Amino acid sequence: MRFTFDDSGKLVRKDTRARSTPVKEGSFRSSVFSFNDSTGVRVTPDTALTLGAVWACVRAVTETIASLPLNVMQRTETGARRVWEGHPLQSLLHRFPNPLMSKVEFWEYMIGHLELRGNAYAEIERDRMGRPVALWVLHPDAMTVVQGKDGIEYGYRLNPGGETVRLRREQILHIKFLSLDGVLGLSPIKYAASTVGAGIAAREYSSRVFRGDGMKRMALVTDMPLKSEQVAEISAAWRNAYSGLDSAHRVAVLHSGLKPETIGISPEDAQLLQLWNANVNDVCRIWRVPPHKIAQLDRATFSNIEEQNIEWVTDSILPRVTRIEAALDSAFFRDDPQGFTKFNIDGLLRGRLSERMQAYATSIQWGFRSRNEIRALEELEPFVGGDNFDRPLNMLPIPNANGGASQ
Repeated sequence: MRFTFDDSGKLVRKDTRARSTPVKEGSFRSSVFSFNDSTGVRVTPDTALTLGAVWACVRAVTETIASLPLNVMQRTETGARRVWEGHPLQSLLHRFPNPLMSKVEFWEYMIGHLELRGNAYAEIERDRMGRPVALWVLHPDAMTVVQGKDGIEYGYRLNPGGETVRLRREQILHIKFLSLDGVLGLSPIKYAASTVGAGIAAREYSSRVFRGDGMKRMALVTDMPLKSEQVAEISAAWRNAYSGLDSAHRVAVLHSGLKPETIGISPEDAQLLQLWNANVNDVCRIWRVPPHKIAQLDRATFSNIEEQNIEWVTDSILPRVTRIEAALDSAFFRDDPQGFTKFNIDGLLRGRLSERMQAYATSIQWGFRSRNEIRALEELEPFVGGDNFDRPLNMLPIPNANGGASQ
């Protein structure tokens, strides 16, 4: 989708190409949903982000992946793999996917929708030669996926109540989360609505408690018969005098035989702290994010934090980037086995400086990495002669190692 400015200077989407064919009504699938869980809380991707644990998990994933280098790679005739600098997709993935967004902004948008809605879409704009020239983000809530006789097609609503245009499969980059039908990804929010709803409900309950100065629910009890006017007057006077933070620690003066009694469940009885901790751990489990990544450090220690960081990369980040790479390869290299896309996650696995330097020394000593390759990993300039591979002088072939008689 191209963009332009209207008469008021507002940025708007402009459909510059012929797409007048509306999507047929009938069998289609959409990712739009709203869910009310057992607590009565309305859970959507947007309301879920108001829960601190969900916000932190989604942010940890999106910022980590969006900051990783992403390149178009080429398989050479010798079997080597190198960055395909001349490929038109390289600059889109590595720098600016479209004129309005940087690479980080684009992938934060895409991964954010993937984590919340289970689907992320971008339109592939191509030139007359069929080369990609831009990737335009599309909002999942405006997208419907149609299963037609010619395969999967996409219908995108240009504006609320506006025309829906048809986009072919080759025009769309579609990244799916776990799918049960192969068409749409499942939304984590939809299937985690009870957990998210419980967290939101606990937060709202805590807010109400603090708005009442942390006081338990009170009832004023008396044996004297009271008229409805007297009940309303006493209730209003009590609220005005003793409720809220501004009225904290005032001395209550009761008369006419009134006695205060506690009713309902206290915050202590409700075990809010335990509920909060359990809810945070449940959210981390759903999004597969280690609790220490969102500052939940009650079970983290100095000795295990590095191992948890490695598990964060191998068990959480790696499956996600592999999913994105597969979607990119399907969209751009389905008929070109020479090219593929690759995230570089080596930087996330560096470990401590001393261990990294020891690993580098070992790789140089045994000749499976050159000095310039090591310098590239550390973002240092190469030097002349640094592309040579070395081996120890005492390394010699073993005579007749294939089982023949020794000489």
